[in-house]
Amino acid sequence: MQVPAGMELRFTFENAGKQPVYLNIEPVPDRYMLRPGDKIEFYATSGPNDGPPVIYSLESEITIWPNTTGADLTLLNGENAELRSWSN
Repeated sequence: MQVPAGMELRFTFENAGKQPVYLNIEPVPDRYMLRPGDKIEFYATSGPNDGPPVIYSLESEITIWPNTTGADLTLLNGENAELRSWSN
């Protein structure tokens, strides 16, 4: 299965739990800690031959391989999340 080139992809994760959750966006890698109540939105644009995203989930960690060339924009609680990434 392929995702049509030029399609905007949006991923939204919200920590509704009581403990922090770690979100990894690969292969960049960007890593975020979502505190309880935090909501992160990740936007990307698909390229030619991009496949569907792959999401791995453990108890307190989520890893997403969006199968795109990288994030176009990442928002955490509605604000630019660039400075909250552990990779920066």
